[in-house]
Amino acid sequence: MASVYYTHSYSTYRTQILSVQLQEASDYVCSIFVDMVALCSTTQSDQLLIKDLKMPRDISGYFYNVSLVKNTDPISLRMLPAIQTIFDIRSTSDDLFGLTEESQLTWTSVNILENTTDTALNSLKTQLKTYNLYLHLEVGSNWSRNVAWVWKSGGKIMVGLASDQPT
Repeated sequence: MASVYYTHSYSTYRTQILSVQLQEASDYVCSIFVDMVALCSTTQSDQLLIKDLKMPRDISGYFYNVSLVKNTDPISLRMLPAIQTIFDIRSTSDDLFGLTEESQLTWTSVNILENTTDTALNSLKTQLKTYNLYLHLEVGSNWSRNVAWVWKSGGKIMVGLASDQPT
């Protein structure tokens, strides 16, 4: 009986600790985007800002993925972007499958990248390619270089993720 209790307690604590670490990864990427959008908003000119993400390669030996998603705010019913982190299914055990954490961004006037094949993004793709970067909807913690980018063009701001991994 004691071993069952120990196993259950260990599993619960382990999941809670990993959840906190996933949340920290989300919060880190979220803070990068907040800073970059604030910088981009201070000028009228078109620009592309790129920031390398210094994320841990793994959390307790498990790889994870980071993505930008849209969630409905339960109070205002507006669509708001969020940073989502989730363990990579290929590197986790069954008890961690689906463990996800998010950090909410509160912008309503900033667009997030939702489609990497949109021809309106050709200019952005060309600019990123000069840095050997490719657009991604999701980046993996075990990839060699991941970046957050903010692109201001024609007064509109878009945010997204890129990596040196070709699509």
